[in-house]
Amino acid sequence: RAEAGVLIQEIEAYKAEHGTLPQPSMLAPFLGHGYEYQILNPSTGQYLVRRSAGGIEVTYDGSLPLRLWLVIGGMTSGGTK
Repeated sequence: RAEAGVLIQEIEAYKAEHGTLPQPSMLAPFLGHGYEYQILNPSTGQYLVRRSAGGIEVTYDGSLPLRLWLVIGGMTSGGTK
């Protein structure tokens, strides 16, 4: 979760600065290490980040604030563990 949080923070910072989501090609250094990033709805800024490592997968879909998602984990609308 914490490792995925780094990528999510990068996405959120870019979105705050530019008003749009970064394209997947801009995040290539992250995506080669078990991450998946999908833009679900560019007009609303909705996206999905999935991280697989060591047989564990976490998913962040933006339905929870990042800090809350990092703390609660488990089976939630904001992620799965």
